[in-house]
Amino acid sequence: MRWARTLACALLLSACGADSPEPRPGPSHQLTSSAGGWVLSWTSDPSELPLNETFDLHIRVRAPDGALPPEGLELAVDAAMPQHQHGMNRRAELQPRGRGEWLARGLLFHMPGQWQIYFDITHAGVTERAQCPITLD
Repeated sequence: MRWARTLACALLLSACGADSPEPRPGPSHQLTSSAGGWVLSWTSDPSELPLNETFDLHIRVRAPDGALPPEGLELAVDAAMPQHQHGMNRRAELQPRGRGEWLARGLLFHMPGQWQIYFDITHAGVTERAQCPITLD
């Protein structure tokens, strides 16, 4: 029995290594695209969007009935400050994570104020936008 406890402790300690924990994204946000063709949800990592530090978005796109999107669906992610008439100073790196799922890495809000995150979803030559307002103090 003692060997079982020792093994369990060793497994728990190895799970605490630097490479093992998955990111813990923040609360989920859900949006519907402009023409209603797609439902998009996203979470951020870290959970509170930081000012002047990079962050990642975990993004999921589904049909309105919850079905997986068709093959060939494309996603673009960007952000801007409409009141200041400028966007981010860098581009997000978009990594596919499976059908209808992406990781957008390296977004950066470099100043406080009103931002808009834009999600452009394209399929069969038609693009629909979902956007989300963000205020950073």
